[in-house]
Amino acid sequence: MSLRRYESVKKCVISGYYGFGNLGDEAILFALVRALRSSFPGTDITVLSGNCEHTASSYGVKAADRWNPVAVWRALRASDGLISGGGSLLQDVTGLGSLCYYLGVMWLAILAGRPFWIHAQGIGPVRSSLGRLLVRLTLRRARGISVRDPESKEELVAMGLAPELIEVTVDPVLTLDREVADLQMGRRILERWGVKGLGEQKIVGISVREWRGLTAYRLAVAEAADRLVESGCSVVFLPFQYESDVAVCRDIIRMMNRPSSVVDEPLSVVEMASVIACLDLVIGMRLHALILGHAMGVPVVGISYDPKIDRFLASVGKEPAMSVEQPDGEVLIEAVLSHR
Repeated sequence: MSLRRYESVKKCVISGYYGFGNLGDEAILFALVRALRSSFPGTDITVLSGNCEHTASSYGVKAADRWNPVAVWRALRASDGLISGGGSLLQDVTGLGSLCYYLGVMWLAILAGRPFWIHAQGIGPVRSSLGRLLVRLTLRRARGISVRDPESKEELVAMGLAPELIEVTVDPVLTLDREVADLQMGRRILERWGVKGLGEQKIVGISVREWRGLTAYRLAVAEAADRLVESGCSVVFLPFQYESDVAVCRDIIRMMNRPSSVVDEPLSVVEMASVIACLDLVIGMRLHALILGHAMGVPVVGISYDPKIDRFLASVGKEPAMSVEQPDGEVLIEAVLSHR
């Protein structure tokens, strides 16, 4: 991923879904800050965050309250430009309000006389006609646009943006590798949460989430997890959004007939990367569980709930084993056991 466009941005503001305990988004921020500092040492970085203290201490950056318009305005005025991304920021599945927030930050940058860039974002779905109009009108003002998959470029072109202005790159987390992982740390975390057989049997990590009240997919995951344990594997559930994912993990564990574990603590990006690097397989519903698994060189099996899952899997030559709307335990089990 080329960062050359940011060479003149000595003081930058980063906007995204940061400071909310979502490990996927935190991994994006970790990778982006790491890349900026590697390419441009001394860059002054301010992150718009929902938890300024945590963001500042975790990444060694400045942080501004994303909900305080005055704080955001001051950060933008003191900067050389805004980097919006990465992640799935420009979508209206979670509501038009979320889309308007991220576009609003870009308009504040415009009003402050500062350039802005769209960085490695996954675009859409943007289903409302108003949302699509707002995206087109705003992104026409961008200094540069990069997206993490070809489908995102197609979405923006369909909204009326010129294709030659849009670069297809990769999710920032894919720039990480096993060098960021500490295998001893990962093993200690797994042992702390009761994972047995480290170094003796295969360890499978499972990342799931709540989605629109659907529950049938949980039984399919429980059946596959039981089959894995019966075949001699250890199974551990990995929450990426603490604590909401823990509730889903524990619900699946209650459906199982065989023993499994859950990492019931919030992990940092390095800690989760270290845990995943110790695994032999990742079954993921969370996008960045799959991306981190792939980045750590661990085989992945995807469960689709959103087009972004399908897009990432296609980029690495795979298809989802099943979707949450049409769960099929036997198909999932077959996909999982093919990696044994």
